[in-house]
Amino acid sequence: MLLRFIALGYLFLLSTAYATPCELYRDAMRIPHLKISDEKNFSYCFGYMHGRDRAWMMDYFRRSALGTNAEVYGFSHLKGDMMMRLLDVPRMAEKLWSNLLPQEKELLEIYAQGVNQGFRFAQQTPTREFQDNYPHPEDWKPQHSLMVLLLQSFDQTRKSFYTEWLESQTQKKWGEKAVRLVDSDESPWETTILKKGEYQVGMKTTQTSHPYFRSHPLPEFFAHFPSLFGEQSGSNNWVVDSSRSKNKVSLLANDPHLDLKTPMFWYWIHLEGPNVDVVGASLPGVPLIVSGTNRKISWGLTNSYLNSADAVFINKEEEKKLERFWPVVWVKWGILKLPIFFKSFQRTQEGFPVLPLETDDSRPMLLKWSGYHIQGEDIAALRDIMKVRSVSEMDRVIAKVGIPSWNFVFADTTGEIGYRTNGRAFRTPQKHQVGLREGNIEEISNPEFLPTEEMPHVLKPKRGWVVTANNRHWPVDANLYGGRAYSLSSRAQLIEKIIQETKLHDVESFRRIQCDDQASEAPYFRDSLVKVLSEATLSAPQKIWLEDLKAWDFKTLTDCKACGVYRRLMDLLMESFQVAESGLWKLFRENSPELRAEVSKQLTVAMDEVGARSWGEIHLNPFAHLSGKKEWYFSPEIPTRGDKHSINPGSSRWNSERKVYEHYSGASQRLIVEMKSVPEVWLALPGLNNQYGQFESSEPWKKWERCDIERVEWPVDWSSKATEKITNSL
Repeated sequence: MLLRFIALGYLFLLSTAYATPCELYRDAMRIPHLKISDEKNFSYCFGYMHGRDRAWMMDYFRRSALGTNAEVYGFSHLKGDMMMRLLDVPRMAEKLWSNLLPQEKELLEIYAQGVNQGFRFAQQTPTREFQDNYPHPEDWKPQHSLMVLLLQSFDQTRKSFYTEWLESQTQKKWGEKAVRLVDSDESPWETTILKKGEYQVGMKTTQTSHPYFRSHPLPEFFAHFPSLFGEQSGSNNWVVDSSRSKNKVSLLANDPHLDLKTPMFWYWIHLEGPNVDVVGASLPGVPLIVSGTNRKISWGLTNSYLNSADAVFINKEEEKKLERFWPVVWVKWGILKLPIFFKSFQRTQEGFPVLPLETDDSRPMLLKWSGYHIQGEDIAALRDIMKVRSVSEMDRVIAKVGIPSWNFVFADTTGEIGYRTNGRAFRTPQKHQVGLREGNIEEISNPEFLPTEEMPHVLKPKRGWVVTANNRHWPVDANLYGGRAYSLSSRAQLIEKIIQETKLHDVESFRRIQCDDQASEAPYFRDSLVKVLSEATLSAPQKIWLEDLKAWDFKTLTDCKACGVYRRLMDLLMESFQVAESGLWKLFRENSPELRAEVSKQLTVAMDEVGARSWGEIHLNPFAHLSGKKEWYFSPEIPTRGDKHSINPGSSRWNSERKVYEHYSGASQRLIVEMKSVPEVWLALPGLNNQYGQFESSEPWKKWERCDIERVEWPVDWSSKATEKITNSL
C-alpha cells in the first residue's frame, strides 16, 4: 500500500512537472498558433516561442542594452557598447522592475521561464549564428524584457534630440535665416494628424534662435549608438469607420517602416485561451502584441516623434554637481578578451548622461530623455491592450502607457475608430528655438510632461478616418507644439488624398494605398527643377534626363529612368545647403543665382554617379545581418522599388564606392484588418516568419515585392489541426 501511494505521488509530481501549457500549430506563413489554458501559460508559451525561434536575436538585443556585444564581435562594436554604458539601460530596467506590482513581476518571470525552455530547444536545432560558434545565450531574466522595451523606445525617440543637432548645422550655414528654413509651416505638403475641432487653439507663434557653434559632423557621434530597429524609420497606419466602408465595417491598416534586415524584425504569433484570442506582431524579448487584433478590436502603431528627448547645455557652475564614471568594456581579440578603459564619462546623480560631443562650447550637454522618468505603472497597461473590447476602452488603456512614444490607431467590430499618442512627452506651449538649447539640472530632473487629456487623441472622429505617417500632430494654431523631429508630411498627405478620393473602402483599396510607389514629395519639386534646368546649359545626356523628368509619373518602379538622378540630385542639394525638404522648397521659391548654380553643378555630379541606369539597377536591398557581421550574409542583393518618401517605402543611403542606393528600410509588415463580426486579418511579411533569408525566387519574398497580401489563418479550427504539445519541464 505504501509503495502504491509513493508511486501515485511520483506520477502526480511527474505530470505536474511535464504539464502541457499549450499546443502548437504552424501555418504556411510559419506563424505559430498556440492553444493555451490560462494567463500564466499565455506568458510561458509566448516566451517559449520567442526563445525557440529568435534566440540569437533576443541575445543580441540584450547584449546591445548591456553594452557587451564587443565580447563577441570585437572592436567593431566597442564604441556602440561604450555609448550604451553611457545610456545605462540596465539601471533603468532594475528601477522599473522594483516598481512593478507582484502580479506583473510574476508574468514576466513566467515569460522568462518559457524563453529559457525555448533557448534549450534552439540549442538542439541551431541557426547559422550558433553554428558559427556564437555563444549560446545565458538564461533570460524578467529584467531583460524591460531592457529590450527601453532599448526600442530610445532607438525610436532619439531623433528628437539629434534633430536639434542637425539644426545647428543649418545655422552654421544660414545664420538667422535658419529659423525659416527649418520650419515646415509654409510647406505645401504640410498636413497634421489632428484636424480642426480636434484640438485646442492658441499657439504662441514665436520663432527664436540660438547662437550656433562649430561642431564635428553628425555621424562622428550619433552613429556610435547601435541602430537596431531602423534609422529614422517611418511608418504608416490609418483607419476608416463603417461609414467609409463598402461592407459597413471599420478597417485598419498598419505598415511599420523598419530595417529590412536578417533576421526579420517582427515575430508574428497567435495565442488563444479561455479569455483571450489575439494575433499579431511582437518584438522578440517582450510578451506583447504591439500591432494586431483580437475578436473585438484591432490596433496598429507608428513612431510619433513627439518631442521626448532634448540635448541641453548646462552652465559651468552646475558641472560641479556631476559625477564621473569609467566604464570598462571587454573586447574579443582573437582567442582573448581584453578590458578596454575609455576616458571618463559624466552624469548627474540621477543618471542623466553628459553627451560626449566635441564642440567649441565648453559647457556640458545633458541628454534630457523622458524615458528616464518611466515608472512601473507606465508599462503595466501595455498588456491590457491585448484584452481590450472597444475603441473607448482602448483609448483609456493607451492613455495609461507612459513609455515614449507611438501613434496608435484602432478600430472595433461596432464600426468605430480612434487614435491616441501614448508616452511621456514634454509639454511645450510655444515653438522650440532652433538648434541646441540651454537649461539646468533641475529642469532636466523634473520636466513638465503633457497630461493625458492634452496628449494628441481623437475618438470616433466625425470625418470617419484617421491617418498617421510620422507627421505633425497639431496644426500651427494649436496651443501646444510637438517639436521638429517629424517626418516629411507629403506621405501622410498622399494617404489622406487617396482615402478621401475613394468613397468606400475595402481590403483591396487599402492594399493599393499600402503599395503606392509615388515619390510623394516629387510633384512639389519637379516643376522648379525643370524651370531652373531649362535656363541652364546642359549636355546631351542631361537634356535626355530632363525630358524623362518632364514625362515622369512620379512612380518609383524598378524600370524608372528619371528616379535615380532625381533622388541623387535632391540628396546632393540638401547636403550642400544643409537643409531638409522644407528648406530646399523655400530656396527654390527664392530662385537665387546661388541656387541655380548649385542645381547645375550637382546635376553634373548626379549624372556622373548614376548615368543612364534604371532605378532597379541602383536601388538594391542587401538584407544586411542585424549584427553588422558581413560573413553572415544569408540573402542575395535584390532590386527593389519605392523611394524614401513613398507610401511603399524604399528608404536608402548612397554608397559612394559602389555608386548605388542601398535600400535599408521598408514595410516590415503590411497588415490590414477588416473588422467584421469575426475580423479578417490580411498580411504580407518580407519572408517566412521563423526562417532566415529573403530570396528573389522565394515565394514569400515575391509576394512581398509584388505587394500581394494573404489572409492569415485565424481564427483557427483546432479540431482539424495536428498539434505539437509544448511541455513545461522546468
